[in-house]
Amino acid sequence: MARRMRNDEGERAIQRDPESFGRFKCAPERPRSGLDEAWRLIRQGRFSEAESFLNGVLDGKPGDKEALSALLQMYSRAEKYEGLERTVSYAKENGLLDAKICTLAIRAFGKMGRLDDAVALFYGALEAGVGDPKMASAALEACDRCDSIEDAEDILKDARERGIADVMVFTKMIDLYDLFSEQDRALHLFREARSEGIKPDMHLYTVMVGACGRGGMLSEARKLFEEAVAAGQADSLTYTSMINTYMKRGKTKEAREIFQRARESGLVDRMMVRALDG
Repeated sequence: MARRMRNDEGERAIQRDPESFGRFKCAPERPRSGLDEAWRLIRQGRFSEAESFLNGVLDGKPGDKEALSALLQMYSRAEKYEGLERTVSYAKENGLLDAKICTLAIRAFGKMGRLDDAVALFYGALEAGVGDPKMASAALEACDRCDSIEDAEDILKDARERGIADVMVFTKMIDLYDLFSEQDRALHLFREARSEGIKPDMHLYTVMVGACGRGGMLSEARKLFEEAVAAGQADSLTYTSMINTYMKRGKTKEAREIFQRARESGLVDRMMVRALDG
């Protein structure tokens, strides 16, 4: 199944949540003072020195999860698979695999194109009783990076069964369907999510408006846009997505109407202006 590429600013609403959608660059968590030196080395790209520093911390305090987290993020930045694999094994052997550690490791495996490792860690964590929405989202992100919608569907199924599929997780899967031009399935999943008690947020509404537009479901896109506005869940990206949808179908009048409403709400930005200019 071929995936399309995002090709305009209005389609990039997914970037708004870098913690949940890690294929877009995001800053690491704020380190504690004792690890300042390690983070300085990491920022400078001096990975070997940072590795030595962090391994020294773990030698002195094997259960230090902050040092372990920093090590995982360092290997992700450096794209050192062997080091990542070794660190995950260390965490398993020392009983340190919690949801946060698993999320970081799954995300790193996905970044390196190691989907089998990411999926195996996700399911291993679930079997051990570990998991939360961020971990499920990281696993879906790995599927996204590795172009595997089938694995993503399996992960979502298990996340739903385990009760760790929140709005963030559903949004990620819906965005994947959109990327693979499966907008009908995106809409179906959106409706299922709502029936399960998921309350759409700005992010999900924006993704759905764009997906419905790209899938030729113009009336559905407008319906969801109006619903988002009425619920106070529409921001500049939501308006831009609706404008893009209209402009791509030559409906300039409708696009200008949405733009005027955005102006009245004080939401116009350069991205929206570019969308209106086509």
